Amino acid sequence: MGGKGTISHAWKAVCYGTAPCILGGFIPYVSLFAGFYSFLLQLYVGPKMLYNILESKALVFLALMLALTFIKMFVLGSTVGYFV
Repeated sequence: MGGKGTISHAWKAVCYGTAPCILGGFIPYVSLFAGFYSFLLQLYVGPKMLYNILESKALVFLALMLALTFIKMFVLGSTVGYFV
């Protein structure tokens, strides 16, 4: 994507993105919003801010990841990552 940064920047993005799930992920109904906000932080805000990626590239990456998430969810028929 042409960003400028180190692996420690990726670790920061993961840590920042995990915080909403840690703080509100155990509360019913709030966990859905916390998970989505965490997804946005890790895959849009993190790369855009920490790697100085253009907003258009960050939006394309976010759209691609959302599309892949929904495709996986509909193909497996579930939101879990393993076969039940």
